[in-house]
Amino acid sequence: MLAVVCTTGAWGEVTIGDLTFSDGVLTKIASGAVDVVVPESYVENGVTYSVTSVGNSFLTKCSSTIRSITFPKTIESFDNSGIQGALFYSSTSLEEVIFAEGCGL
Repeated sequence: MLAVVCTTGAWGEVTIGDLTFSDGVLTKIASGAVDVVVPESYVENGVTYSVTSVGNSFLTKCSSTIRSITFPKTIESFDNSGIQGALFYSSTSLEEVIFAEGCGL
């Protein structure tokens, strides 16, 4: 299991490299991100959060640059429109989406 130690930002969001989380939800990927690997968990102020969900607008900032994204087995849901909706619609450079073995989707 990959756990990442990070710092707290504004409004309870935590940024780890190109990724921003809030209470175990991946909320944003930074502009310019190319090959992204989402960790299974992260530590904020001594508390470990499992990354279990993905926000519906997480690709907004990187939709023209992201080439691949790997989701961990801890992902249980995609918020709002979900994978069957327009979640990856604007991702013009996305070539590969990988779900770890054992992922609940």
